[in-house]
Amino acid sequence: MTVTAVTRTITLEADPDRVWDNLADPERLGDWLGGPTELDLRPGGLGRMELPDGDRSVLVTEVEPGAHLSWLWWREDGSTSAVDLTLRRAGELTELTIVEQAVLAEPAAGSASASARLAVRA
Repeated sequence: MTVTAVTRTITLEADPDRVWDNLADPERLGDWLGGPTELDLRPGGLGRMELPDGDRSVLVTEVEPGAHLSWLWWREDGSTSAVDLTLRRAGELTELTIVEQAVLAEPAAGSASASARLAVRA
């Protein structure tokens, strides 16, 4: 398995509650990400994001109001990554850390030959 991750922390001139309100509102989140967003903001909630680099389906995995939001998102080609947004108060400011981690699964050794054997038996 190959794991690729990108991490970025930005400091925002707003308290965490205000930043959270923007992340938790699909319209505002869509403005930030660059396209229309529909999102059921609860663990197990589903959504769709139309982004400049392509549409994604979304599965919300964690919600901790005011502190943390995570989801899995994937494109129609099957490429999938996990996104984590973490808020931390820094005085009157908020540090927002964004981590996107793509996991690219490699086929199991021998899986093609096993499939071929099953096809021959059928």
